[in-house]
Amino acid sequence: MNGSTINTSLTIKQQGPPLSDGSIPINVSATFSNAAACGGFTSAGSEGGSMSGLSLSTQMHPNAGATNINFSGRFTDNTEKTINGSFVVFGGPCDQQRGGAMLTSP
Repeated sequence: MNGSTINTSLTIKQQGPPLSDGSIPINVSATFSNAAACGGFTSAGSEGGSMSGLSLSTQMHPNAGATNINFSGRFTDNTEKTINGSFVVFGGPCDQQRGGAMLTSP
């Protein structure tokens, strides 16, 4: 990582009806490119996640190089196509690396 950009594509899907607290369970899958410095992970699936209002969070398990990647963010536009958030990598060569992320949908 250390200054390199890791390209990421996320797919976020609702996993069921809203829970009693109003949150919505979600499942997130991801693909990555340019992650060689972090152990070369190319994909990740989520252990589970949730969305509440405009906020979402998930813990993903990459296929190589790291144990977990935690992501949390918030929709920041009225079209709900932009999420500003942050991530933390746990395990592998990029253990404890963190940073900001902006995700956009076409």
